Amino acid sequence: MSQLSSPQDEDDESYWNESSSLKPFDFTAELESDSINVVGWDGTAVNSQSSRPQSQQSGSSITSARPQAASARAYSSRSVRNSDLPAPTSRLTSTQSTVSSQQYKGSKSSASSHQSFPELTGMNTKPTTTELVSLEAKVRTLERQLAECRKSAEKAPSVGETLRQLMAGDPFVLELYKSRGDKGLILDKAIERCDGNAILATTLFMRNTLKRDLFSKELMSRPAAMDHYCSYLRDSGEIDELHETLSALGKTEEAAILKYKHTLSTTSNSSPSIRANALKDCIRFYFEPDRQLTTETGLINEEIHLMERQVVVDDIDKKAQEQGTNPIFKTHPRSGSIIYKPVTTTLNYSCCYHWGEKENILSSPVSIQKKHNINQKQWEYSVVDALCWRKSWTQLKTFFQAPQNRIQSTFGWSASNRLQAAIGFDKVVEVLTYNNAHADIISEYCGEISSNEKRLETAQRFCCYKQAIDTLVLMRNRHGLQAYIPHIPKTMNEMINYANNKLRSDTKWRN
Repeated sequence: MSQLSSPQDEDDESYWNESSSLKPFDFTAELESDSINVVGWDGTAVNSQSSRPQSQQSGSSITSARPQAASARAYSSRSVRNSDLPAPTSRLTSTQSTVSSQQYKGSKSSASSHQSFPELTGMNTKPTTTELVSLEAKVRTLERQLAECRKSAEKAPSVGETLRQLMAGDPFVLELYKSRGDKGLILDKAIERCDGNAILATTLFMRNTLKRDLFSKELMSRPAAMDHYCSYLRDSGEIDELHETLSALGKTEEAAILKYKHTLSTTSNSSPSIRANALKDCIRFYFEPDRQLTTETGLINEEIHLMERQVVVDDIDKKAQEQGTNPIFKTHPRSGSIIYKPVTTTLNYSCCYHWGEKENILSSPVSIQKKHNINQKQWEYSVVDALCWRKSWTQLKTFFQAPQNRIQSTFGWSASNRLQAAIGFDKVVEVLTYNNAHADIISEYCGEISSNEKRLETAQRFCCYKQAIDTLVLMRNRHGLQAYIPHIPKTMNEMINYANNKLRSDTKWRN
C-alpha cells in the first residue's frame, strides 16, 4: 500500500489546488468561448447565458429542464465534440420531470393531427368482452337493415301504385322500371285510365330510356300515346323532334306540312327573296321526295310565283302613287302593301286598280285568275266587289253581259239578253248594298233573280219595294200584298199608291 500510494495523498484537496499542471474543470469555460445558437423545444432561440445550469449561478440544486438542443447552423459551421457540450443533469425533481413530460406530449400532439380513440374520448380503459359482443350485435343488425333498405329501394312498386301517385300529383319514380315490357305495361294502364298527364309522363320516360327505333314501335302500337306526345312537342316548340317523330311513324305528309308552316313563321319578317328561297328548299327536301305530295308542291310553287308578282306590282304602284301618274291612286289611295297577302286579296286589289289591263301584264286581273286557277264564283265575287267600290256601274253591267259569264243550257249557250251571274243575283244585291249602291241599281239587279220566292225574300230583306210588289202580283198573292203595304214607309206615297193600284187591278188572285 505504501509503495503504490503517492508521496502526497490524492484524496487531499490541496493536491489538486496546488498543482500547476492540473486545474479544476469548469463547465462554463467552453460555452462562454464558443458561439453556438441554441434552440429550445418550442422552436425559439435561446441565448447561451440562459442555457447554463442554474446550479452554477446560484449554487443551489439543479432546477433546469431538459438540455437545449443545438441548431443545424451551429453544427454546419464548426464540428462540435461530445466533450464540448454541457453534461446533462440527472438530478431532476419530480415536479420538473412531470412538467417536462407534459411539454413533450403537448409538442408531440401539436406536431401530429391524428389522435387515438382514448385520447379523444378520455377513455383510457379497454371495453369489456360483454361490451364488445353487444357492439358486434348492433353492427350486424344495422348491416342487415341497410341491406333490406337497399333491396326495397331497388324493387319497383306496383303499376297501380305508381299510377295512383301520378294521378294524385304525389312524388313518383319511373326509373325503377328497367325492362321494356314493364314500361309498356305502365303506359297501357295509363291509357286505360284516360289520364293525359300519366300518358305523357310515361311516354317521355320511354323516349329517354329506349332507342329511337324501339320507341317509335311502341308509339305506333299506341295511337293515344302518339297523339299526346305529338301535341306536347308542338306546344313546346320542338319542331325538329316532332318532324323526326312524324317521319319515323310514317306520317310524311304531316311532317312536310309542319316544315312548311315552320318556314312561313320563321320568315314572316324577312324579305320576299329570303322567304322564296326558304320555300324552294322546303319543296326540294320535304315535298319532292314524296310522290303523294305532288299537289301540295304545285300549290307552294304558285305561292312563290304570287310572291314574286306581288313584289313587282307593289313596287310599280308605289312609284305611280308617288309620282301621280295614275288618277285612280288620287281618288282611291292605296291602304298598304300587298306583299304576303292571299291570292284573293291580290286579285281584288288588281281588280280595283288595274281593271281592264291586258292579260300579258303582271298586274292584270285576268292573268292572276288564269295563273292561279281561280274558279268562276271567286272571280265574280272579286270583280263585283271591286267595281262596286269603284262605282263603275256600266262596267259591272258589261261584265255580267259578257259571253263567258252566260250559263250554258241543254240547248247551247243562252241567247237571252238577261244578265247571268254564277254566284246568283241575290249575292250581287248583297254586295251592292254593302257598297252603298243606289236603290235603283239594287232594284235592277234584284229583278234579275229568276226564282219568285228568292226574289221576294231578297226584295223584302234589302227594301226593294217595287220588286216586292211586282213579285207578289206575279205570284197572285193578294193577302201577302195587303200585309206588305204597311211595311212601306209613309214618306213613299208613290210606292203606296202603286201597291193599291195593283190591288184594284183585274189580276186573277189566288186568295
